[in-house]
Amino acid sequence: MIKDTENSDLNKDRSDAQPEKKSKTILVTIHGTGAGDPTKDKNSWWQEESDFLEQLGQRLELSPEQVKIVPFLWEEGPNSEASRRKAGKRLYKLLRSYDDLNQDYYLIGHSHGGSVAYHALLQSVAEDKSLKGLKCWCTVGTPFLEYKRNKFLFQRITGWRLGLYIMTFTSFVFALSAYFNRFLNDARDGTDGAITGALQPEHLPFVVLFWPVVHVFFLVRERRRGHAKSSAKRTWFTEKQKKMVAEQYFDNWLGLCHPEDEAVSALTNIKDINERIMKPDLLMGLIPIAKLIVIAIVGWLLTGGGILSNLVDPGAEAILYSLVFIILVVLLSIIGTILKVFLLLIGTPLAWKINKMVWSEVKTNAWGDDLVKESISKIAAYPANFDAKFAERMPEIVAAPLREHSSKSAIKTLVKVREILGMTVNQDKRQNKKGAVDLRSNLSSSLTWEELIHTSYFAVDNFIDLIAIGLHRAGFTELKNDFVSTPEREQLSAWYDSDSTS
Repeated sequence: MIKDTENSDLNKDRSDAQPEKKSKTILVTIHGTGAGDPTKDKNSWWQEESDFLEQLGQRLELSPEQVKIVPFLWEEGPNSEASRRKAGKRLYKLLRSYDDLNQDYYLIGHSHGGSVAYHALLQSVAEDKSLKGLKCWCTVGTPFLEYKRNKFLFQRITGWRLGLYIMTFTSFVFALSAYFNRFLNDARDGTDGAITGALQPEHLPFVVLFWPVVHVFFLVRERRRGHAKSSAKRTWFTEKQKKMVAEQYFDNWLGLCHPEDEAVSALTNIKDINERIMKPDLLMGLIPIAKLIVIAIVGWLLTGGGILSNLVDPGAEAILYSLVFIILVVLLSIIGTILKVFLLLIGTPLAWKINKMVWSEVKTNAWGDDLVKESISKIAAYPANFDAKFAERMPEIVAAPLREHSSKSAIKTLVKVREILGMTVNQDKRQNKKGAVDLRSNLSSSLTWEELIHTSYFAVDNFIDLIAIGLHRAGFTELKNDFVSTPEREQLSAWYDSDSTS
């Protein structure tokens, strides 16, 4: 938790001159997922001339002579863990360049922008080079995805390596089976059991040892890469490195997350969702088709095939047709019952597998989980090995206005959506060239994204006050003289000192 580097009293004398630094203090802003296109919106919170930074400048001394704003772009913010880690490496190199210039710097990352900042810190401990100039890293509404490496080696290798591993393992099993059969033959006959085929006794030791050698080779290679200091060779971050991040960077972490943040809650809750999509009776629709086929075949045999006319006298055909019809009805009933049992036996495991695959794909896309060697073990509002009590770090004096702001925006948007869906007379004004209502584009244009708490943080004054006070306490810059102390702001300052956040 951020500690007050000077004095937590907002009414302190701000005329005290600070020691002049060798260079400007740097504030790095890191956008979240899908928010990094500077051409779409010139007023995104992370941009130098945004409303948020203007509001922050009304609270803190952000003159260009003292502070340099550096927006950090990681493409458009793809929802990809691999991209976030790649961006973390780039951010780490940027921060190291500031260290070389003896500059102090502060980070603010929204959503997965906070994840990018966290990966930069992991990179620093992996390369054993602390970020000396980092005074505060603030994450806003960040869902931290905790990964653990997959348990089995074959789950962590791909391409030709996986092919080689499977081939040698299969040969290993066959060789052991041959040894076992030979042992049984010796025990039964009292003679040396013959091993037939291409696999001869002199080949067995080599075949048996080949897979263990390959297994050990891949393990050693993986371990060396996993502990490599070079980022190009490193496979993943170890548990020890994650603990080191907590030890080195916990005290200057400012983690702000509303307890009702939709993104964090959704990504956390979806992990345990496994609702049934496909039912075990998904194949039952084949029964009417099977019955229809049986009827068609029998009908053709009786009429087109001329079977009955060849077997009986013409006068007896009508009676026989009726008898066959009754038999056919009974037969179809029996076939239907047998098919139901059979299709249920097949459909139950098939439905389970389909449901598992569908939810796995949904979760993977939601999380941006595109790593092969690791799997997500936990999702939380705080990084691995950080104190769990910071999962919902937001004073109610800030949480309530955020909740109110998003609710008001949602009501306004709902009115627009109601119009788009054709519930008012304005529907005819929202047609495309073909005369049809373009629901997709109209709904998209109606969203301001302030309907969500997750995307409303930087539009709420109390939240900007909270960040301003936190950055000031971390030594970022002075509070402006016209940033008048109020009971609300005193509560925010006291919140930083409370037991729940210390």
